[in-house]
Amino acid sequence: MAARKLDRAAAGVLFDAGGGGDGHGRVVRVARIIVRVCELIMWRKSVAIFFLLLFVACIAQTPNPFALADTKWELVSITENGATKTPVPGATVTLNFARDNKVSGNAGCNSYNGAYEAQGEILKIGTLAVTAMACLENDKMEMEAAFLTALQDAQLFEKRGNELTITFANGNGKLNFTKGQ
Repeated sequence: MAARKLDRAAAGVLFDAGGGGDGHGRVVRVARIIVRVCELIMWRKSVAIFFLLLFVACIAQTPNPFALADTKWELVSITENGATKTPVPGATVTLNFARDNKVSGNAGCNSYNGAYEAQGEILKIGTLAVTAMACLENDKMEMEAAFLTALQDAQLFEKRGNELTITFANGNGKLNFTKGQ
């Protein structure tokens, strides 16, 4: 603002000094127009930069409510208290998130379904309905129980490309997934 007053004052002095009909008045008027155009361009650039930064900040802060919607995952491992378990060979453990906030999949032996809520990085899995088939292999049933318990204890999720990590509410473990078919 001070620069604007200074430029106008300087232009006024030039105009007064050179306004004796010898053509200097036109030069001063052109100089005034140039000053005003420069002011307008700088103002527009400043406003454009402000709105661009505001837009980028809003995008960075807005959680995507559909971050998990329409995705399918396969369990790679369960890590709890420093110990890692992997699915039993031949038992694919899956996790599917639907757009209508429904979650479903196969726990290795039985199918399950329920509701989920994801906001920002927070994930809550509702009570799950699980089929009651008994698998002959005890290790499948143990893995299934560990998976379902961990899934119900979900608190946070992080999705990076083809990987999904769900952290337990107590912070002592994680479910690690890769993108499924």
